[in-house]
Amino acid sequence: MLTLFRKNKDIATYRTGDNIRFKLTGEDFFYEKRITGFGPNKIYFRYFDLSLDEIEIVHLREGRKNALNVYAGLAIRGGIIFLAADFVNQGIIRDEGFQLSDGTWIIGGGLIGSSLLIYFLKKRKFNVKRQKYRLAIR
Repeated sequence: MLTLFRKNKDIATYRTGDNIRFKLTGEDFFYEKRITGFGPNKIYFRYFDLSLDEIEIVHLREGRKNALNVYAGLAIRGGIIFLAADFVNQGIIRDEGFQLSDGTWIIGGGLIGSSLLIYFLKKRKFNVKRQKYRLAIR
């Protein structure tokens, strides 16, 4: 099992059969390969093997489960539901026409905007050549 961690806290784990996205030292592009096995300080792929020292950056595509990501997911869903509920309330129940009030735009847009801001600003690239993050086979 390959682990990306920071100060003994696991950020991501990879097992045989998982895809990993990484950038090699001195190259400008990322590879995405399926892991076929692990050796002592090596990752085996289908046609080649790679030493852990050759990897410079690991890129996570999937989201990690933490409070901030859960909030972002709930906020975007809540903003959409809030806008839709007020749209239905104004148009069908109150019979005032299908339009949204200014307060609804502010609240719904704030929820959606904050969640999109969190989504685009969260860290996905981890430089394992520095002391802060490391890769290890456990």
